[in-house]
Amino acid sequence: MKIYGKENGFGWKLNEVLGIRLATVPYEVSRARAIEEFMTFSVSLIAISLIILLVIYVVLQNLVMEPMAIVSDRAMRLADGRLDDEEFGASATKKDEISVLMRSMDRVQGRFC
Repeated sequence: MKIYGKENGFGWKLNEVLGIRLATVPYEVSRARAIEEFMTFSVSLIAISLIILLVIYVVLQNLVMEPMAIVSDRAMRLADGRLDDEEFGASATKKDEISVLMRSMDRVQGRFC
């Protein structure tokens, strides 16, 4: 404040040059870095998406598709008149809809036998 004073502009006078500093980066360098960052982001996004899809597939396969295949096979055997098949047993002890269907098919088989 002693050097520049308390007035606006700290003593700067009209048409007086203060100074300037420029820094430049070649376009090719910034473009190459942008492409590299974009590719890293894209590959990461695709990898994460594939991992999530794989997890969803495994979960659906174990919790829905395999039990439904068992129930479907059992329904086809009951429809063909094969009533001597064993019951679902332990696989029908859960409280989800597929287990309810398994227990219902066990009751149907029990009524026909």
